[in-house]
Amino acid sequence: MAWLWSQFQSQAQSQMQQWWHRLDPHSPTPGDPGVAGAEQPHAFPPEHLTQLRSQIQALRVPPVQTEAITTALAQALDRWQQDPTRCNGLVVLGSPVDPIEAMVKQALAQTHLPHPAKILTWTQRPELMLNLPQQLQAGFPLPLDLECRSPEVVALPRLELAFLRGMSGLDGIEWIRDQVFAQRSRFWLVGCPSWAWAYLDITLQIGSYFDVVVKIPELDRKQMSSWLQPAWSGVSPQKATLSQFQALTQELSQSQDPAPDEIVDTYFKILADISKGRSAIAAQLWLGSLSQSESESESSDSGPSESESSDSGPSDPESAGADTHSAILTDAHILWKSPTLPTLPDLANHDKYLLYAVLLHRSISLPHLAVSLGASVSATQSQVQSLLRAGLLELHQGILSVSPIHYLKLRALLAGDNFLVGDT
Repeated sequence: MAWLWSQFQSQAQSQMQQWWHRLDPHSPTPGDPGVAGAEQPHAFPPEHLTQLRSQIQALRVPPVQTEAITTALAQALDRWQQDPTRCNGLVVLGSPVDPIEAMVKQALAQTHLPHPAKILTWTQRPELMLNLPQQLQAGFPLPLDLECRSPEVVALPRLELAFLRGMSGLDGIEWIRDQVFAQRSRFWLVGCPSWAWAYLDITLQIGSYFDVVVKIPELDRKQMSSWLQPAWSGVSPQKATLSQFQALTQELSQSQDPAPDEIVDTYFKILADISKGRSAIAAQLWLGSLSQSESESESSDSGPSESESSDSGPSDPESAGADTHSAILTDAHILWKSPTLPTLPDLANHDKYLLYAVLLHRSISLPHLAVSLGASVSATQSQVQSLLRAGLLELHQGILSVSPIHYLKLRALLAGDNFLVGDT
């Protein structure tokens, strides 16, 4: 058996080397000790990654996900107009790392509404989670008519902002639930992470008040590639690294002469599979798979060439800024490694409880997190610092969230430990 396995490995290595040379016949095969000067991948320049992250953040919601919401919303609105007593709401559920708020707002903009929508403007929880019904009413640009004397559409793109696990933290959800029941001439569009929804359903039976639920669909490889295309088209690979070929060998085994486009297509199939079709996870995986050849890394360190310096390019600063990432990366020798999820570090039970609390609320401030855990801010801060250093948490403008690239493994870990997790 050992001899057969050795023969198999030798044949596979030979086939991968042939594929490499078909992509670029003039380049040496990486990992071949007999070839001097074989290129090795270097870390992708941080400033380029920063530009790509900014470009990804500016991407619109994938059309297939918006269409799923607009279709469900149009149908729910039609049923509501025909029989308000039967159905007066729609819930959009996704994972804690999905941009649910952007999806809900984009779907609203693309849907013909029978009445103008009143949208809750909250972007984070109130500092003091007291008198939540009054704070919710004040959070709309136009005041809600509590007697609802005429039909109206109300949107809560982030329902999780209306609750905090702790004393008085559910008063806002109770008020919303009671309004949904009492005012049938008001239609509610609600966006919520599935983790928070599962918790609120157990504590307040919120699911009984919304009989129409749409789950954000997963992206397949074509949808993933199309969504990321504005970013990756500027850094498409001129080669694939050996590690990528090892990951793609089985996928490409039926192809005698895979073209670069075929390899890219297969890459996005693997990316969609590993990320479970979640755009935020896929974006981090893709950025982590980028690297640069040794020769290009050295040329980047030495600054732009004379020809590059003499190229005037666009004189308008705004025009130049719009194409910054393309100008920097057009000639780069880009390598794409196979995407892989990072390994979770060993986590103590108190770390699991903290991470669960963050996922339950999707994003949360340090003081609110301490309240949710029933701990002091000082003790919670020490834990948070450790998890930030490990890359499990992210901190933006004082708000904590779980890093999307760790979400899937964290979900599996917490589910295995009997935490109440969402179904997405």
